[in-house]
Amino acid sequence: VSVTRTIMADSRNAANIELNGAEGEVLGAAGEGGAVLERALDVGRILLSAEMLGGVQECFERTVEYLKVREQFGVPIGSFQALKHRAAQMFCEVELSKSVVLEALSALDEQSDEVAELASLTKTRLNDTYNLVSSEGVQMHGGIGMTDEYEIGFFMKRSRVCEHAFGNSAYHRDRYGVLQGYLRSFSAGLASGERDAEIGLEAAACRLWPMGEPVRKAPSGRRTIFVRVTPVKPGLRRQADS
Repeated sequence: VSVTRTIMADSRNAANIELNGAEGEVLGAAGEGGAVLERALDVGRILLSAEMLGGVQECFERTVEYLKVREQFGVPIGSFQALKHRAAQMFCEVELSKSVVLEALSALDEQSDEVAELASLTKTRLNDTYNLVSSEGVQMHGGIGMTDEYEIGFFMKRSRVCEHAFGNSAYHRDRYGVLQGYLRSFSAGLASGERDAEIGLEAAACRLWPMGEPVRKAPSGRRTIFVRVTPVKPGLRRQADS
């Protein structure tokens, strides 16, 4: 067994472990290790999301405090309406993130059957929120936010590394859809080169899943919204058929 240390962009320690001729013992039934590993990864995803939430909250609070004390044109920059709107948006995203993390942690405590879905939902939400809040934090601090004199830039570094640990947002949106019963994955739809798609979007997935991704929902007894998407430049034209 050899361990090679690596140092991530956010100064987090990590290592590559190589097993060469090492003896091992089968845990559980042979050929069924995937389910055990996936469960362990889901626990890691939820716990990492909880850590990310702490970073999000701290970054947001520091940014709001800076908006109160930094003055421009003789007034605090937090009094500018444009910055108020952006701070309000961050607040809403932070509150949504708190909800999904608490729900995922509760599912772990209760050993719920929805741990996998909640792990992907939570990781996606925190990936997006941490990216937003850390980016806004640096920008609202101005030029000093790009220096090491203020720690706000460290939150951006940490968010970017965390985003790709245990799966980024694109991976978990795809996984969430498959776990919810979609007939095929987002990546498979892209590989087929399909230009039009009917997308089934249930209420539970609407917040997580952006419109426009070519995925089909399996028939079920629950109400489903079908959306036909035709890509046009520069965006997408959407025609909804329910």
